[in-house]
Amino acid sequence: MRIETTINMPDMFRVYRRAQGPPPTARKKLRPLRRGVTDIPLRAQASQETNNRLMDELSAFSNQTPLIDLLTLYVRPRTRQGRRVRALDRSGQDRLLLQAISDPSFTVSGIPNVGPRKKLCGTFRGAGRTDKQLCARVSRHLRLLRDHGLVRKLPNRHRCHLTDSGRQPTAALNAMLAASTEQLLDMAA
Repeated sequence: MRIETTINMPDMFRVYRRAQGPPPTARKKLRPLRRGVTDIPLRAQASQETNNRLMDELSAFSNQTPLIDLLTLYVRPRTRQGRRVRALDRSGQDRLLLQAISDPSFTVSGIPNVGPRKKLCGTFRGAGRTDKQLCARVSRHLRLLRDHGLVRKLPNRHRCHLTDSGRQPTAALNAMLAASTEQLLDMAA
């Protein structure tokens, strides 16, 4: 298996670089990736980071750790920076969220608020809920996942990435939910 990245629309990627133009002493800021030759090293770096995330995602499937051991850290309340963080409910309200954030389409550019909101719109919709309320609800859920260490926020972006400790439980939960009862019983035997 060979993993490689082709960037057809580089302006979707944001990298730290100086502004193009007369003031050469300008500070580096997060700017869109350009198509030119000068950004080839930055394009190679963005591609390598994407490849590494994809390889980490694929390596999560070869773990032999029992599911109960992967999820025990997250099914208990924690304290983070002096405040209590509720436990994750792996079979109830948080199951759909964990499935939504583990979608491989978020591997490249990260998890924006709108991504899980679109996937969960049928479950979050209630009588009279506005888009603003749904956005706030997904933000609270992403904050909960950050407090548990499953996702990390990208600097200067409104996106998150799954952490290494977040890939294992989400991949295991998806595999468990996709398996039939017969497959689960064969594994236990």
